[in-house]
Amino acid sequence: MTAMCVLLLEYDAILCDLIKLTLKRNGYIPITCDDPIFAMDEIEEYQPEILIIDTCLPHLNAFDLLHEFQENGLLEGKYVVILSALGFSSVVKQAREAGADEFLVKPFDVETLVSKLATRQKSQTKKLLSSVSATTL
Repeated sequence: MTAMCVLLLEYDAILCDLIKLTLKRNGYIPITCDDPIFAMDEIEEYQPEILIIDTCLPHLNAFDLLHEFQENGLLEGKYVVILSALGFSSVVKQAREAGADEFLVKPFDVETLVSKLATRQKSQTKKLLSSVSATTL
């Protein structure tokens, strides 16, 4: 499997380092960003397949950021995971409406995050393989 690029927007430096290290150990290519103002540039430059976004960021919350990404066509084909200390159903609903595929409540086990990403990667690979005709194999 090809290593997937992951853009991680996490303001907490310690958690960011922990997630980044875990992603690297599991074969992902993590790109970190702690300020949403630069996130759009990072997406355009690195073309990550996965976005992991904390809800509490400086200058802009995750939901407004996702809406901005949506408006600029930057969410198409991206797998979006929201991290939040607020696990209220209204917050989860808001995240889903903004374009999130997954929602993890802090504190969470980073291995759970990696497991969700691996499941997504396997399903994408199966989808890709099923779209290839037998004559091209």
